[in-house]
Formats: sequence, C-alpha cells, structure tokens
Amino acid sequence: MQTEPLDCSLSAKYGVRLLVGRQGSMHVMVGVLLCARLQEVAIIDVRKEVSFCRKVGLNVLGVVENMAGLRQRLDELRFLAPAPAPAPADAAANTAANGQHAANGHGVDGSAGVAEENRDVTAQVLEALRSAGFADPGALIAAAEVFSSAGGGAAHMCKQLGLKLLGRVPLDPHLGKAAEEGRAVFEASADEVAAGQAAAAKVDVPSAAALKSIVAQLLSTLEA
Repeated sequence: MQTEPLDCSLSAKYGVRLLVGRQGSMHVMVGVLLCARLQEVAIIDVRKEVSFCRKVGLNVLGVVENMAGLRQRLDELRFLAPAPAPAPADAAANTAANGQHAANGHGVDGSAGVAEENRDVTAQVLEALRSAGFADPGALIAAAEVFSSAGGGAAHMCKQLGLKLLGRVPLDPHLGKAAEEGRAVFEASADEVAAGQAAAAKVDVPSAAALKSIVAQLLSTLEA
C-alpha cells in the first residue's frame, strides 16, 4: 500500500498527523502519528488525543517526542566569559556610583544603563579543545536539557498507555531553518550548496539520526 500524509484540522492544533494509504484511486486510513513534548502540561493534551483516537477507532502508529533537549554543533555557538566582578576595595564606591547613575537612568560610566558585555572567548575554547586532542572541535555536539522531565515525558506516557515511542527529536536550529525554507532537513540549503558543503550538511545535522530512525520505524510498521 502506498502511504502519504494527509493534513487535517487536528494536525495544526494538537500535533496529530493522519497517515492515509492509497489503493488505486481509493484512500484508506492507516493510522495516526502523535507528537508530544516533554512537559507534563503537554503530555496531558496527548493523553486526551490518545483517548479520542481509541474512541473513534483510529490506530495510533506511535508517538514522537519533539523539542527533546537542545543539540547544536560547537562551531555554531558562542562562548562568553562573564564580565569581571569589581575588586572588593571598590565595592562600596561602585555601589554608591551605581545608585546615583541608576537614579539618572545611566550606567556607572555614564552610558544609558547598558551593563558591561561578556567577553567572547569562543576562539580560546575551541583552541583548548584542539589541544586536548579533538582535531575538529567545531563538529562536537553541545547537548542541554531545556525542559523538565520530572513527569517522565513521552517515554513514561507510552509505557503507561501501551504505545510505541518512535523517537525523540531534539531542538535543532537546522531543523527550524529547513522548515522555514520549505525543504527537508536532509537536503543542503542554498548557501551550503553554493559553498560546496552539500555533502557535509547531510551528515552534520544533529537531528538527522533521530529523524531517520523515526521514518524507518514508520515504514517498517506500514509495510508489516
């Protein structure tokens, strides 16, 4: 059966994606793909979607957890060192000066209240990583958990409801940029093609592995 996505009113509001199979000129409902986020308030909505699907007899093919932590290459980040704190001997004088200038709407140096900027130490950090044995430190992936997982997220919900967790798609600037440009994240952008980086673009996208795994599992389920 040939399968293709069909948008519906539910998809934009609730993260529900209907998959429809084509048999000749006929379209047959295959199932529903649900998209969840890590926060418990979002999981509550997905539980309602699961309940709705089961009441009307829609087959839930699986759940994808979206925005599952931040993943970004180091060469796409800036590293900032905090502005140095004033010496203890100057603390009292600075406090008085701050109070006077704040009353006038200005900073200590008479500027319009703009704090001293942090110092950019990106080059030093990358060089330190090279010295530590990383030939291409920019290719390392920085990872951070942005949202709380206190409730267990989609994995806990799937275990409770007997659903299949197809994967976790991280927050990835490449994915957002691809969506804005109307192309697949696996395809190089126009800038990357012009710079001769098309091949590297397909490999270095942090979310690529998760997306490929989700697609492979879906295809396997639909072909079964």
